[in-house]
Amino acid sequence: YEPVSNLISEYKDTYINLNKGNELETSILIPDNYSNEELTSAMIFANDFGEKVKYENIGFNISQYSQFKDKDKNIIYIGNGNKTSSDIFNLLTQKEKEKLNNNCVIKNVDSIFDKNKKMLLLISNNEKLLKKASKLISSKNLIGEINEDSILINKDTDVDDIYDYKIKNTISFKDLGYDNITLKGPFTQETIIDANIPKGKSIKKGSSINLNFRYGENLDFERSLVTVYVNNIPIGSKKLSKVNANNDELKLSFPKEVLDQNYYQIKVVFNLELLDLACVTRDTENPFAYISNESYMEFDYNDVDDLNMKNYPYPFIKDDKVNDLVVVVPDKLSSNELTQIGSIMSYIGHGVKYNNGDIKFIKSSELNGDYKKSNLIVIGTPNNNILIKDLNKYMNLKFNKNYTGFESNQKIKFIGDYSSELATIQVLKSPYNKDKGMMILASTQMRDLKLSSRYLSDLDLIKSLKGDTIVIDREGNIKDLNYNLDDIDENKEIKQSNKLDDDSKSFIIIAGILFLMVAISTVLLALKYKNKNDI
Repeated sequence: YEPVSNLISEYKDTYINLNKGNELETSILIPDNYSNEELTSAMIFANDFGEKVKYENIGFNISQYSQFKDKDKNIIYIGNGNKTSSDIFNLLTQKEKEKLNNNCVIKNVDSIFDKNKKMLLLISNNEKLLKKASKLISSKNLIGEINEDSILINKDTDVDDIYDYKIKNTISFKDLGYDNITLKGPFTQETIIDANIPKGKSIKKGSSINLNFRYGENLDFERSLVTVYVNNIPIGSKKLSKVNANNDELKLSFPKEVLDQNYYQIKVVFNLELLDLACVTRDTENPFAYISNESYMEFDYNDVDDLNMKNYPYPFIKDDKVNDLVVVVPDKLSSNELTQIGSIMSYIGHGVKYNNGDIKFIKSSELNGDYKKSNLIVIGTPNNNILIKDLNKYMNLKFNKNYTGFESNQKIKFIGDYSSELATIQVLKSPYNKDKGMMILASTQMRDLKLSSRYLSDLDLIKSLKGDTIVIDREGNIKDLNYNLDDIDENKEIKQSNKLDDDSKSFIIIAGILFLMVAISTVLLALKYKNKNDI
């Protein structure tokens, strides 16, 4: 190991490290009276955590200065110089302090709280530059070039990645983060590979999985085979053979039952049977099966624009970047609530590769019409986020007239106070821009939103959500509802009805032409025979 330096280029090695509990050894710190820009900058870091650690659930804290407790961790501090406490502000040189009006200082130093930890500072009196600085740190192209402990950026600094989006049709197990897989022992051995489809896409006919594998030569080859399951549906198997033991392969097409989905669990099951069963125990490491991480899936894609949790985080992520996203939050949030929202942004970051997308966090009282034209995530209660009252008439599951609970409707019924103890996740078209989508995380009390943030940030839990409206109660019971699907079905019925009308019209026209042709032929034949008789 090399000693940790203060070079900004070593940001990832310093600040993106997980402990055994999958907690980042890093916390984000902002001023108590944070602005939209300071909050946005903090959430860009949260988003970047998810991009840097794609295949793990990660925990971390976002804290206001007066509530800060994680003094034994690395710290990312973001703030206006005028709101920054003196103990942090004095880490800047006099020259750096003098440049804060038109520049943002990015500086890596030893933590003032723990000499064995580091502190990354983003400080500027021009708060728009804080967002630009956080984008620079999250850049996959530029961060490695900053081989110094302090840098100034200004409004003219270009911090965007070189954007070279190309959808990848072939995805190897290695691309998904898997090493080569060795399975040891007789009888049934299995392994599972998880694969997420790019957001806004689903797979179609022609997609396949291609396994490269080998296995021991001491098997009973009359009874040994490999079987592949996709989302628990068997799609094919192959008998193992001694001649192919050192270099075997299996290619299977995805059947229609598993098409049009955006998450796939690939389970590979080996039945490794031996000839002399009397001498075998399950503890032995022989025989073996080995799957190369060069095995791959080949996908043909369809574009999808369905707004439901099956496709989340689309439309907030598209083409490997954040897609014109505005997050509307209550004016005042506790550190715990900031952390919960940060975990949602971290999950969204799993689908990000480039920093070119745009994120804005806006306090609800400062929201204007221009911000409403973007894709929206709206978080809060009717009492602390004024936009929720405005949106209530558009929501799938509406609040009652007093905003003390949710109203029953044709999909779900409530009795007593139960409707006031729920968190909801609702995905629908934005009423402010027909080309944009919206997700509303709403409840009557902020404490109930903790469960919804858990479902929106956990790699395993998110797979269970399918509908466009999710209802979660305080006991963790969940209901998965579809409202937008009814509209889609109705549209399909209308289209089919129109198609039948068109077919009927075509039939009438063709039948009319045939009838006319028969009539003309009859008249001509009659005239022909009449002429013969006259002769």
